[in-house]
Formats: sequence, C-alpha cells, structure tokens
Amino acid sequence: MLAPKLQSRSPSSLLRSLSTLALLADKCTTLDQLKQLHAQMIVSAVVTSDPFPVSRLLSSCALSPFADLSHASRVFHSAPHPNSFMWNTLIRAQANALQALSLYLAMRRNRVLPGKHTFSFLLKACSKLCNLPACKQLHVHVMKFGLASDLHVANALNFRSNEALKLFNEMVGAGFEPGGATLASVLSACARSGYLEFGEMIHGFVKVRGVGLGEGVILGTALVYMYAKNGEIVKARRLFDEMPERNVVTWNAMICGLGAHGHVEDALGLFEKMKREQVVCPNGVTFVGVLSACCHAGLIDVGREIFRSMKLVYGIEPKIEHYGCLVDLLGRAGRLLEAEEVVKGMPWKADVVIFGALLAASKSSGNNEVAVRVVKEIIALEPQNHGVHVALSNMYAEAGQWQEVLRLRKTVKKEKLKKVPGWSLIAT
Repeated sequence: MLAPKLQSRSPSSLLRSLSTLALLADKCTTLDQLKQLHAQMIVSAVVTSDPFPVSRLLSSCALSPFADLSHASRVFHSAPHPNSFMWNTLIRAQANALQALSLYLAMRRNRVLPGKHTFSFLLKACSKLCNLPACKQLHVHVMKFGLASDLHVANALNFRSNEALKLFNEMVGAGFEPGGATLASVLSACARSGYLEFGEMIHGFVKVRGVGLGEGVILGTALVYMYAKNGEIVKARRLFDEMPERNVVTWNAMICGLGAHGHVEDALGLFEKMKREQVVCPNGVTFVGVLSACCHAGLIDVGREIFRSMKLVYGIEPKIEHYGCLVDLLGRAGRLLEAEEVVKGMPWKADVVIFGALLAASKSSGNNEVAVRVVKEIIALEPQNHGVHVALSNMYAEAGQWQEVLRLRKTVKKEKLKKVPGWSLIAT
C-alpha cells in the first residue's frame, strides 16, 4: 500500500492526497504497513508540511493493537513542531508514569499548552504512582489552567478520590503538616466524592492552623468548589465574597454551583458582575455554567444571546458542549426545528449525546417526524444502537401508530440489533 506522491500537485489534488494519507494511517493493520507509510510521508515531505496525516500515523503507531512505542517516538520526533494532539498521544501511550510526566514537562518547555485530555491521561498515569508530591503538583497545574471543572479531568481526578482522602488521614496521623496545595487537592476530592463533613473538617483545620494561607486563590477556590458542589451554596457564596483575590476558576466554581442547584438568577447575576468588573474574562467553562443555568430555567432568549456573545464579544469558539446546551435549551422549549438547524450548522459532526438531547425533546413534544430524522443520525453513528429504536417505537405507541411500531420491531429483529449498555433516553 503506497501513498500517493505529492510533488507537482494542484492545491485541491494535494488536499485529497493528504486526506488519503490520513485515511491510510487509520486503516493499517500491521506495523510494517505503518513503517511503509511513514517512509512515504518522509519521501513526500508530508512530515514537515502537514501535521494531520502525521498525527494519525502517530496515533496508530502508539495506540493500535500492534503498537510500537519506539517507532511512535521516531514519528513524533520527525515532526518539526508537534501539536498538542501528538504530545497527548505519546503521553497516553506511556506504560511508565514517570515517563508520561517527563513528556509533560517537555511539552511545557516547548510552550505547547496542555488541555483536558492531557491532564486526563496524566492523572490516570499518576494514579499508578505512590508519589504524593507529583500528584499535588499536577493538580495545581489543573487549577492553574482552569480545567478543574472539565468533565474529562474531573472523572480522572475522581478515579482516586477515596484513596486521596485515606492518604491524607494517614499523613496527618503520622505528624506531617499538609501545605496549601495538598489541602486544595483533598478539598477537590471531597467535592467529587460528596464528603461534605470531611471538607468542613479541612476548612476548620485551615482556620485553626492557618495552613495554606499563602496560596489564597488556590485554596479559597477549592473551598468554594467543595461547598458549591455539595450544595452548601450559602457558605460557598460567603467564602467567594470574602476572597480578596479571585481568578476565573473561582468565578466558574461559584457560577456553575449556583446554576446546578437551581439558583439561576444568582448565577446569571454573578456572570453579569464578572463582566462588569472586567478583572477576569469568562472562558469556555463559564459559558457552560451560564448556558446550563438558562436550560434549567427555560430562558431561551437569554441563552441564545449568551451563546452568540461567546464568539462576537469574547472571541471564544463554541465547543460541542456549548452547542449541546443550546440544543437542549431549544429542545426543552419545543423549538425542535430551530434546534435541528443549530445541529446542522455546527462546524463538526454532532455526537450521540447531542442527538440524544434532541431525541428526548422530540419525545417530550410528541414530534415523531423529527424523532425519525434524529434516530437515523444516531444509527449512522452507532449502527448497533438498540435503544433509539425502542425510544422511537414507544413514541409511535403513545401516538397510536401501531403499524409503525410493528415495522420497527421487525427491523430490530431482522438486523439483530443489540442494546448498547448504559445508553438511555430520559425525557425531561
């Protein structure tokens, strides 16, 4: 399988050839094929001209069933300026946690910004180490880059929350004095695990011992996040208001906490205050918080305007989670056609989560026409998804369209579709 030669190609032909190379990288079934493709990329100068095919080749070399980490490293080092995807791929592939951390340090030295996937892979690697200082420093970096509330990172952090709390107890019992970074990590573990009493104990420890006061923003933010996550909104807001200095993570913790616990007006009011004070700028997490609050309260016009302001006012490109909030907001209000147009206008293909929100809205509104279109989209993404057929069948049954119910059941039986574990449709 030889890659096409790229010399003397027109721009459109060149783009097609690059796409072919990327596709070939994903389709290789042996290490020899990958090495052959790598050689073709070097000969064709793709390695130095386009990062996408090289990224796909690196992913196959590092993560496929026939992966070869040493060859993956050669592919990585052949790229003149490895992007964040390449760094993340190599970090993810490391069996040695210390090597993963070493790569992260090299990534920062090369001034490549880490993202949610970077920390997700690193935290999973760190969970294999009994190295508290390394884990503490990594958690500080999570806070520094404003990713503590990100779902990918939170799941990775939550993976070892109970162990972290147990380790903290042992450390204090042995006479060690924890610093601010340690306390912030423990408070985050309390937030994710729902251990409010333990978190309150840490707060008391901070007050009595005066520990960690030098790390005011980090520790204060961790306390706000812990109380807000556990539903103690009054305590969280009091701490937030008393903080002499706040960063964007602090604001996000409070705004998201207010919105998640039904204090929609307070969440939006705090967002407006953040904009007025102009001390910190909102980021993507901020907008997820306020858009989610709008969803809970059904504030269509407000939510739509906030969504528009992301790019127009703040220069923030909406991500799939922001589009998901908007689709959910429109769907709950019964504006299914508008929600469909939003999905069609997304710069990338919608995932099953977004289509699932649209299907749930279709069910609530009894709109079988939209539901049929959405089910087709989900089946295109997950051909064996039994759950969406069941959901559509139930909608037909509620509408008394029994012929359609029988037709769907025959389809499920004929295709021998299996239920996807953990997939569900919840009408809200």
